[in-house]
Amino acid sequence: MRTTRRTARLQPNPIGITVAHGRVWVTEPKSGPGIVLRIDPRTNRVSGPPIRVGTGAAQGVAGFGALWVTNGNGNGSVSRINPATGVVTRTLVNIPDVDAVGAGSLWGTSNYGGIQRVDPATGRVTATIRLPNAVRVIF
Repeated sequence: MRTTRRTARLQPNPIGITVAHGRVWVTEPKSGPGIVLRIDPRTNRVSGPPIRVGTGAAQGVAGFGALWVTNGNGNGSVSRINPATGVVTRTLVNIPDVDAVGAGSLWGTSNYGGIQRVDPATGRVTATIRLPNAVRVIF
């Protein structure tokens, strides 16, 4: 069996990598708006222009027909990206992060200690599980 090794050249500070919707999505934090790059895995080339999201773009997670990217700007926000168009269709404010998707909700940790369950349609926190040292959620 022969293995072909391919690489894609990126800027020096990619921080999050997500594989979803037939693309590899890479987040890069910036001092201004962070960016998300779409990479075509067949060609290993960036496809389309960079997608601008909030300051400090961190990890991305796929779910509900979208890519959700955590922005590290102060109170926190999460950008919803339409994977077909590469357009940010919504920004959920006062949501510090999204680590996982499942059971009809987005899941992340809060700035005040605990796990938050967020309704993806409204961006409203529907439940908080108090765990003072929670760092990450996996579903």
